[in-house]
Amino acid sequence: MEALRRAQMEGELDAQTDLESLADVFESTLAGIRIAAKAGKTRPALKRIAEVASVVFAAAEISVR
Repeated sequence: MEALRRAQMEGELDAQTDLESLADVFESTLAGIRIAAKAGKTRPALKRIAEVASVVFAAAEISVR
């Protein structure tokens, strides 16, 4: 949350961004990656998942209300 608050204060995130919801999405994505790792996904596969998630987050309209 601190990193998201800082990003919002620095103008990287819209002032109206629902930081709690955004944090929940990040946390859920990381949980999914952990589950995939426990299920036996390879490191390269896990890296691809993280890269796709990063692209999706970067391209998304972050002003969640």
